[in-house]
Amino acid sequence: MDCIVVAAGQGRRMGAGGNKLFLPLQGIPILYYTLSQLNSLPAVTRIFPVIREDEAGDLAAMLEAHGALQKLMPPVWGGKERSDSVRNGLTRVLSDPGSPVVMVHDGARPFVDQAMLERLEKAAQAACALPVLPVADTTRQLDGPLELPTTGDQSTRVIDRGHLALTQTPQAFPVKWIEQVFFTDQAKRAQLTDEGSYFEAAGLPVVLVLGAKGNLKLTHPEDLALAEALFSLQKNKE
Repeated sequence: MDCIVVAAGQGRRMGAGGNKLFLPLQGIPILYYTLSQLNSLPAVTRIFPVIREDEAGDLAAMLEAHGALQKLMPPVWGGKERSDSVRNGLTRVLSDPGSPVVMVHDGARPFVDQAMLERLEKAAQAACALPVLPVADTTRQLDGPLELPTTGDQSTRVIDRGHLALTQTPQAFPVKWIEQVFFTDQAKRAQLTDEGSYFEAAGLPVVLVLGAKGNLKLTHPEDLALAEALFSLQKNKE
């Protein structure tokens, strides 16, 4: 599968003062760890990093410092929103077709593994495949945005967690459907948060496959500590 890695965000929730993906994870930038992990997996054929144009030098310096990656293609420039960056990456894939299946992955998920990619690739032959995890905790629905501590005048109710799933990336789908899903006028106006939503809006099939608990997304500062522990655990297994 070809893989588009979305890495053009601002990382505001991380409070990094810049792109969080260049923060170190045991001395290695998060983005490099994500890219090198994908580069090592047999299911991945080419990797298209989508970055901000003003960070091209940072990417080049990172590769010079930590080593070139065989499957990594020249960078694609990101857009204003995540959906714009994904569309730019898909445009690049369409201009140089390779694998019949493409997947989109968040650069902030450095621990993707081969087993999950194999599940995705199999399901993505005829649908958009999304990796999900069941919700383990009791879940509440609020009547407005969550603000803690609550003021006491906001009603909540417990909802059936058996009907809920947490969605991860990468999300994989057939290249042949890219044009009709992502490049219609309606799709270009939409600002949906994942690729599966575009397939649902287009009336095309979406299937769910089991994700991976270790497929952590690094969003908040405390996530880095957990990532450090996962990194060390992986190193100890090698």
